[in-house]
Amino acid sequence: MGMSFDRFLPCKGNEPLRQELWGYYKKMDTYFGDQLGYSLKISYAREGQPYWHLDNGCSWLEILYDQDDKGSMFHEATHELFHFSMFHGDHNRLNGIPHGGNERPDHNEAWGEPFCEAVRWLLETTNFGDSRWLQSLPSRVTGGEWRIIQALRILNFTGRSLDSFAHSWNKLKADYDETGDFLRRTIPIG
Repeated sequence: MGMSFDRFLPCKGNEPLRQELWGYYKKMDTYFGDQLGYSLKISYAREGQPYWHLDNGCSWLEILYDQDDKGSMFHEATHELFHFSMFHGDHNRLNGIPHGGNERPDHNEAWGEPFCEAVRWLLETTNFGDSRWLQSLPSRVTGGEWRIIQALRILNFTGRSLDSFAHSWNKLKADYDETGDFLRRTIPIG
């Protein structure tokens, strides 16, 4: 069962912003469930520096309560999708599948941040059209930020739409060969 509204940024003064963020959260949860085959299990969200937490099996978010950075929630919630996917090392270890370990760039589990950034890009462009974060991407690419460069690689691979991302995500899951460098080998450069 997903999070209820009373556990989403409770006790905040800007109720219209809370309602708006909740609407985006519900859209994302519906997209994940309908298109990616995963229902978010996040139990609550509170204000704080953006972070996805997993404590004793309980998944929860810290997100900015900021009109200018509403999309950080998209990134943080996507951590749950990736963490519980077959591409993450914990999933592999629990299922006895060899993995790369230590989140080296050539191993699957290092792709969590780039996937979170790619989903954030998709959801921000779909919901906002433009944002401060989207405007920061060219300088971050020029600066050589690995996770942004890999996120663009993912977006090029997936076709830059929610529908094509879902198709590509589901195809990656179906084609997964249980090797630690599957994503690096499968998602083409450029």
